[in-house]
Amino acid sequence: MLEILGELLPIAVGVLVSPVPNIGAILIAGSRRGAVKAPAYAVGWFVGVLILTLVLSLVGIGAGGTPIFVHWLNVILGLVLFWLARKEYLNRDRKELPPWMEAVDDLKSYQAGLAGLTLATIANPKSLPLSAAAGVVVAEARLGFTGTIVACAVFAAVGSLGMVLVAVLRFTSAGSAALGRLKEWLAENGPAITIPLFLVLGTLIITNSLEAIRGP
Repeated sequence: MLEILGELLPIAVGVLVSPVPNIGAILIAGSRRGAVKAPAYAVGWFVGVLILTLVLSLVGIGAGGTPIFVHWLNVILGLVLFWLARKEYLNRDRKELPPWMEAVDDLKSYQAGLAGLTLATIANPKSLPLSAAAGVVVAEARLGFTGTIVACAVFAAVGSLGMVLVAVLRFTSAGSAALGRLKEWLAENGPAITIPLFLVLGTLIITNSLEAIRGP
């Protein structure tokens, strides 16, 4: 289990440092009733990442071996990471945020939770390939049903640490000030973090998958 968690950690870091969802958490925490909406957003994000990871990881349970299509899917996911790295590079000077983030003051608590869930699943193209890649790692490990749930939950928890930290900071005056500075830092340095991370993860995922396809 520890070996698998070690493989999942760098992928979880990719989820953790995704700039737009973290900026969304900061904006929500700083909005009206942010002390309530920020935890809801974090829970929605965690649930979304957990669902994505579980769906693909459970595909391989119960079979005699990992299906070959899972390895090919991982190759595709690696290529998607390369594409995202290129997209991040081309858009590195843009500082625009999604439209919904400009109206976070009007969000209700359940809407904040749905926003986190949506960004973790369908609205953020960076989350899907990373969560799916983690699911493939878990599926190949053949951990069984309970072990799969534990591994996916740990992965989702690590990927949600940024949201949890933002929610905690909201309850302190110093933390509230720090959230404003953190928002500016993420907007300025997000691409510098995600571009090399996506390139490294894409290379590792594709290499490992092609080795599994070729066989011993």
